[in-house]
Amino acid sequence: MVKGNQARRAAGRVGGLCGGRGRTKSEAVCLVDLFAGFGGVSYGAKLCGLDVTLAVDNDAVRAVGESNRHPSSQTHTPHTHTHTHTHTHTHNSPSPDVQIALGVHKQNFPKARHVQAKLPIVNKQPSKRNVRLPVPRRRTWHMHSSPPCQALSQAASNVPADKANTAIELVEYTLSLVVTHRPDSWSFEHVPHKGVRAALVRFKEERPDLCDFAVVDFADYGVAQNRRRLIAGNPPLIAAFLLKTDARPCIREILPHLPTGLHLMNHTTNTPLKGGGYRKLEPHEHMRSVEHDPAYTVMASAAHHWTDESGTKLRAVAVEEAAALQGFPPSFNMDGVTAVARRRGVGNAVPVEAARRLFEACVENM
Repeated sequence: MVKGNQARRAAGRVGGLCGGRGRTKSEAVCLVDLFAGFGGVSYGAKLCGLDVTLAVDNDAVRAVGESNRHPSSQTHTPHTHTHTHTHTHTHNSPSPDVQIALGVHKQNFPKARHVQAKLPIVNKQPSKRNVRLPVPRRRTWHMHSSPPCQALSQAASNVPADKANTAIELVEYTLSLVVTHRPDSWSFEHVPHKGVRAALVRFKEERPDLCDFAVVDFADYGVAQNRRRLIAGNPPLIAAFLLKTDARPCIREILPHLPTGLHLMNHTTNTPLKGGGYRKLEPHEHMRSVEHDPAYTVMASAAHHWTDESGTKLRAVAVEEAAALQGFPPSFNMDGVTAVARRRGVGNAVPVEAARRLFEACVENM
């Protein structure tokens, strides 16, 4: 028989989606944000009451067209755990983009621990365990991962095979962490590349209790831009997220200051042909109305342009406007970062509103 106090404690706990430890209803769920970048996922989690405790970013896959500037922000490397519980540090050469991204994340989430490491972290000595991330202990935690997708996106061209393979390896690394680190729940976001899908199909076949996935357009989830992505995670979480669709917001709803009659022109001016090659688009074929349409996908590498009705370019979309389309509030701190680095970090982020709805589904099912 369960004693009274034990019964009350058990009644006040909610089981984890991965069959984990559960939590008290008043206890905030911890977020471990892998490949955190500027913090779109973390900000969406914060809006749902999660405690952002750990942000990790990676030095293994370098962004296409990244700069070589050296920022001043400091990050930490994780520890290696052996069977004797001794600790050694991993040694990595700092990636400028990672350091910048984690620096921005740290400005906005100063209480979180920030780790820069070359992922995947694998200890090749058979006598020792693989390196474990410093995840929360004795608290309910959610793991989210958005591995770098530049080498696999449609916008990438002439990407070497080794970089594409490394990007897929980081997807498989994420899935391995679901098993080895046993978060109470987990989620994942990536471009719907065939290699990413194949990795998830294999994992779902092996662990149908842990994995489901779907390809969605974030415009259907409150984001004022078309952004087609693959979302994966615990089956109940994915099922709940897919129900959170809404009418597609237009650009005007996010950027009310824009003049009437303005249009957005995609920076892509060609379309691929089925038989090979490309066809140059007419201006009206890659323009959208500010009043009625969502934006094109906010990019890290290039800016779209505002035009008049005839297609004449007026100016590039400002970084602050791109950040707003991604859901970052005006108060989001990107001080000390160049305009180029801000645009790249904003474009690589997961839209805040999509993340908020994902974590809303997470909290409902924890």
